[in-house]
Amino acid sequence: GDAAGELVHIYEDETGQAYPRPEPPISSDSGSESYDRRLTSGIQWRDPAQRLKEAFLLARSPVLPRIELPRVRHTKGKAVADLIGFRDALRLIDELIPKRPPIVDVIVIAIFLDMAFAEEWLGDMPGAIAAYDQAIECCESVRGKFPDPDQIQSFLATIYLNKAKTLNSVNDLDGADALLTKAIRISESVTVRHPEELENLAAACNNKGEILRQLGKTPASLESYDRAINIRKKLLALDPKSVASGLAQAYLNKAEVLK
Repeated sequence: GDAAGELVHIYEDETGQAYPRPEPPISSDSGSESYDRRLTSGIQWRDPAQRLKEAFLLARSPVLPRIELPRVRHTKGKAVADLIGFRDALRLIDELIPKRPPIVDVIVIAIFLDMAFAEEWLGDMPGAIAAYDQAIECCESVRGKFPDPDQIQSFLATIYLNKAKTLNSVNDLDGADALLTKAIRISESVTVRHPEELENLAAACNNKGEILRQLGKTPASLESYDRAINIRKKLLALDPKSVASGLAQAYLNKAEVLK
């Protein structure tokens, strides 16, 4: 599940505009644009100044505040500076956009996700989990504010999927399993009306199979892997390039169980 991709879909559907490409930070003093904001999984967080700009542009605010990040040399310090920037961005949004439109709340959710990714990159798993919880709380609060509630539901399922990966990394298998069950339930409902979201359902089933394998629940694990495989087989004819690796991974995961 790609939370950033879900955000792009919501943004473009609500505004009718292309999602803005990353730009240099509004504050030119941080030097933070020069490093790679990516986890080993490839998930990337955005520059906090860019997130702040997105929020104020979407709110049609007459002001565009600046955030000043500490000047640091080392990559770890830059990630810490990003977290400071994200907290400043959230404070400014609360102070200067008190009656914000729902699309700005989506940027707030994205900021919490960015914080979760940065915290995880720094190795602070409790901090990452806390940021995910804030994203989930905010996401749940705006579900009824969009013309198509499936957009936010799909975003929420993706957040559950990402948080479950983090819980798995700290060996909270029961917590991860519970979140994946929620993600699957949401995705099942959404895909009835939006079949393009089937890959998210497949990803949740695949990851649940892995958690169940670790919990020693072999039959249930195989059932979950089979479901992921069957979904991806159907998707393979539509988009072989993007689906093939996921399908192969599901087969490999199932083979591991059958050893």
